[in-house]
Amino acid sequence: PPARPAHPATAAVLFTGTAVPRPVPVGHALLLAAHEAWAQVARLTPEDRHLFTGGADLTAFAAGWTRALCSGAALVLPEGTAWTPGEIPDAVAEHEVSVLHTDPAGALRLLDRSLDPAGAARRGRREPAPRLSALRLLTVTGDRLHLDQQTTLHDRLRPGARVLNVYAPAETAGAGTWFELPQLPRPLDEPERLALLGTPFPGSRAELRAGELLLTPPGGADPLPTGDLAVLRPDGLLEFAGRLRDRITLADGSPLDPHPVESVLRTHPGVGAAVLAPVGSRRNTRLVAYVAPPPDEPGPDGGAPVDVEGLRDHLAGRVPEAGSPVRLVRLRTLPRTRAGQEDRAAVPRPPDPGARPAGSGKYGSPAGGETPGCFGFGCAAVPLAVLALFATDLIWPGSTDLTGVPGPWSFLFSVLYFFECAAFAAGLLFLFAGRSRMRRPGTGRRLTTAAHLAVAYLLLAWWPQDNLYRLAAKQDWPRQAALVYTFNIPLMIAGFIVAVYLTRRPAAPPSGSDG
Repeated sequence: PPARPAHPATAAVLFTGTAVPRPVPVGHALLLAAHEAWAQVARLTPEDRHLFTGGADLTAFAAGWTRALCSGAALVLPEGTAWTPGEIPDAVAEHEVSVLHTDPAGALRLLDRSLDPAGAARRGRREPAPRLSALRLLTVTGDRLHLDQQTTLHDRLRPGARVLNVYAPAETAGAGTWFELPQLPRPLDEPERLALLGTPFPGSRAELRAGELLLTPPGGADPLPTGDLAVLRPDGLLEFAGRLRDRITLADGSPLDPHPVESVLRTHPGVGAAVLAPVGSRRNTRLVAYVAPPPDEPGPDGGAPVDVEGLRDHLAGRVPEAGSPVRLVRLRTLPRTRAGQEDRAAVPRPPDPGARPAGSGKYGSPAGGETPGCFGFGCAAVPLAVLALFATDLIWPGSTDLTGVPGPWSFLFSVLYFFECAAFAAGLLFLFAGRSRMRRPGTGRRLTTAAHLAVAYLLLAWWPQDNLYRLAAKQDWPRQAALVYTFNIPLMIAGFIVAVYLTRRPAAPPSGSDG
């Protein structure tokens, strides 16, 4: 018989969980070594029933389904293409899922008070949730999980159940480092500040170079830079310290890692999650704190009040003064990517300082803060539009002459002339006042500037273009060509630039991990 062909070098292609997913080819040997490492850590058995909350294209599932099928266990799949958040607790109970693999957002949804036994919330104590009683193991991957969150999750499961915080980059086929509470020699102060990575999986190695975490995958290979920061604690456990791609450059040029500041923000009793982001220009960088309440807070008006001065007082003496936020945006939850990571590029722009917030409650929507600015923008456009309307006959005499045009066409053309002037007025205002409103984290300055000028041109061009066209003879080919290349083709280019700006995803460094 013919010899069996050798396995190809690539067994699967995994994708990182960064804002722009990056493909990572992995071989058979790495997948097998990762499965064997997981089998030791998770103590996999054929009796297990596994459920992955992430999509099939994410590393957690793409590299993790082997944990179920290669151990003889069952894999619980959704009827549709993906699980919805509300389906997961019911699916765990209905299918008696014993091993649940999820991300921090999915794990924290398990803290919903609706899962509490009757009266447990009123009695002020935590008890295991009945619908999660079949779980013996909860694994959390995708982003940082703080120690207080991990402890609370542990309390929600039955006695003896385990909660693993797993750092699982695609480059290691999902087997990087792992941590569970029994690894701690003693309880730690301020668990809200700590996100522990623990120790490497069997067969893996971890090392630190200039603060960056490097991992050697199971089975051996060269150390791989993760793009993430870590520290080695005296107790031998690795602690997450931030991501290189999140580093902020302050106005004086000095770098700031936001994770330490965000961790201290979480120690405020009214804050469950926090992200620090820069706004403004490079010369005038201001820090904004985006905060969300704890997941088990009774309601939007419950818990401790949160305001920017209170947060600054809370941070005083604990973080550098330059790292203290000057603005505060309250959100229900922090936005996340499909892979479960906090999406810093998706946080909303803070409202104007004098804006009146829409809605009510401690975590009301900030969207209403834009209204006064938009109202003032519109008010300023009206006199400019009227001015342009009167200037039309002075600059292009006869271009708007409707003598002999019957109704209702004369009225419709009059409306057109007004909108040409209104668009020109809006374009002038946007040219001089619109640039600051287009700042998006992760979008380059050149593209933003090009999009700003393109939008302004799209608005400005109609007034001169249409008036010049109306005065040009159809057979005046030099003038017609000049108008085409002055207006028509630039308008097409401007539309293309705006389309690129709107559809281009924020850039992310290729070295970022999805742990």
